[in-house]
Amino acid sequence: MPSIEQTVVITGASGRIGRTVVPLLRRPGRMLRLVDTSPIDFEAGDDLSWHDVSIEDAGGMEAVLHGASGLVHLAGLSEFIGKPISLSAESAMNPEQYDIVLM
Repeated sequence: MPSIEQTVVITGASGRIGRTVVPLLRRPGRMLRLVDTSPIDFEAGDDLSWHDVSIEDAGGMEAVLHGASGLVHLAGLSEFIGKPISLSAESAMNPEQYDIVLM
């Protein structure tokens, strides 16, 4: 197995778009952290990890994002809450800390 050079978090991984994007993002040297609350089977591999975390769970999202080099945000909320989602650590969602991920 090649060494991991990138770690990309994908929210909404089991959704319609996520199920299409995940296979496209798989590359040697890239670890994908799949995030969703509705698990789905992907072809197994050492390059995938599954995280049953809601995007509304600030602590859970901070943990999943820790050390990531990229974020593909495809998740949505099934019901309107009427307030913005915020993480307690400002740096967790700071776009400047992520590299650009190209397919």
